[in-house]
Amino acid sequence: MSSSDVDGSAAAASSSGATSGRRRDEGRRDGDSSSDDADEDGDVDMGDLNANSTKEGGGPTRRLTDLLTDAGKFAYCGLVTTALRQLFADTPSDRDFATHSLQYLLHHLALPDTVRDVMEVTLSGDHGVGSQEGYRQLLREEPVLQRSAVPLVQDLVTLAVQGGSYDARTRVLVSHVSHQLLVSLDVMEMLEESVLEYLTEEQVPTSPEEEERMQRQKRMAKYRRYTMIGLATLGGGA
Repeated sequence: MSSSDVDGSAAAASSSGATSGRRRDEGRRDGDSSSDDADEDGDVDMGDLNANSTKEGGGPTRRLTDLLTDAGKFAYCGLVTTALRQLFADTPSDRDFATHSLQYLLHHLALPDTVRDVMEVTLSGDHGVGSQEGYRQLLREEPVLQRSAVPLVQDLVTLAVQGGSYDARTRVLVSHVSHQLLVSLDVMEMLEESVLEYLTEEQVPTSPEEEERMQRQKRMAKYRRYTMIGLATLGGGA
């Protein structure tokens, strides 16, 4: 699949998602009042452009899939699918892992059947693999990723952890995608720590002093992670 093929498929994905996008917009207008209530209750945290929390407590916030265009979702899936094809095509076990990972990502991104077919063909290798540079170029055009690709790597880590399987192969995949998007290994590891902390249950303190100590440690760890991630953001990516 050439770079021009990537652009054409992305355009098709954008067109097929237009109707569903209009329906989502109508749903949002109908539910404006409930959204306002949720924000007042503190249940909705939009975060900043890097998907970092703007509220005390930190952690992943608004889903990246809510911020990407249809073309961006296509490029996200295409980049990961190409990586799966390159990394996990040698053994039946690896191919099963790649197929499962792709289906999980397709469900996560809610991509249309036309895109699903393209990605499945790409993974099979019957018609070559997609252009990674073409996918990266599309991602660079996404507003949420123009400063840095960190939010995409964070989303990929979160998805894997939520799926209950963050094994060695998953980490190889995330590391490969991070490298493609110019996100350093140090930042990737910071994102892993942040997501794991956010998604796992908090330890229950045994005393007020213990609670204060735990909160102090969490704040220091959070500041260190966000400093690293912020530096990566300033340095650019994708």
